[in-house]
Amino acid sequence: MLRFHRRTEAAESDQRETMKLISFLTACIAISVLAIGCGGDTIKNSELESLKQDSRDYAALKVQVDQLQSDLQDTKQQLAAARLKADSSGSSFSGSTGSPSGVDIPPYREDCGNGVYAASTTSCGFALNAARAYRSSPRSTLYNIYSSETNKYYDLSCSGSSPVTCTGGIRALIYIK
Repeated sequence: MLRFHRRTEAAESDQRETMKLISFLTACIAISVLAIGCGGDTIKNSELESLKQDSRDYAALKVQVDQLQSDLQDTKQQLAAARLKADSSGSSFSGSTGSPSGVDIPPYREDCGNGVYAASTTSCGFALNAARAYRSSPRSTLYNIYSSETNKYYDLSCSGSSPVTCTGGIRALIYIK
């Protein structure tokens, strides 16, 4: 589990560095365009080529950031699965332990009602908001799910069926039947 945590930290660090570089390049492009526009001169071919190259570099970095974000989400899901496996093998939950028949949901999950179960790291309010969003438009990524606990919005990744497993936010783990 420590290996997953280190990979997550490394991916987040890489993502921060890439975002800094993208911000820097964007600022350079903006300053170049502003300087050229304010000078009243026409753009020289070399300046135009430089701007085109900056634009290509920016696009390549954007692809890298998107890949890092995808890798980070995959790593978070693997970490959640590893935690789930570790928790289900030796931990208990003091809340409600009911689970619908025929669905393998570890007993430490809280039954939030309406076929929605939340891990101990997830509030029922957030889990029910996620379930409502998923049921209204089933898809693999749920955007801007509100948490009244933190008063913030989070994105979740969902997979599987009966139950659907959604992870993301701050260690959120939700099952939707």
